[in-house]
Amino acid sequence: MRYILGLACEFSYNRPLNSEYTRFTSIIGLDDEVIGGAVTGSVVYRVILDNVEEFSPPPMSPGLVKFVDLDVTGKNTMKLVTEQSATQDYGHTDWGNAVLTKNLFIIKT
Repeated sequence: MRYILGLACEFSYNRPLNSEYTRFTSIIGLDDEVIGGAVTGSVVYRVILDNVEEFSPPPMSPGLVKFVDLDVTGKNTMKLVTEQSATQDYGHTDWGNAVLTKNLFIIKT
């Protein structure tokens, strides 16, 4: 399944993984509704796995997107975080096409 997870700035989303997944992918960026609007500043995205920051690109401004592709094998928790950087009057962030891939086992007979 593919999801678009929209978060307000200064927000986090916690997801238990319980070592059941191998990969997390997503396309991150500010929501289209803010592009061309009165947005100042930028947004910081973070992915924290088992309380360790595993992904944190430079702050992103409107119109920029970045692909996230993380190995989450053996991880128990994932936290997606968005924070405003400097000053921001308004912002909605997207984690587009967010996908967690489950462990797949092939049994040969």
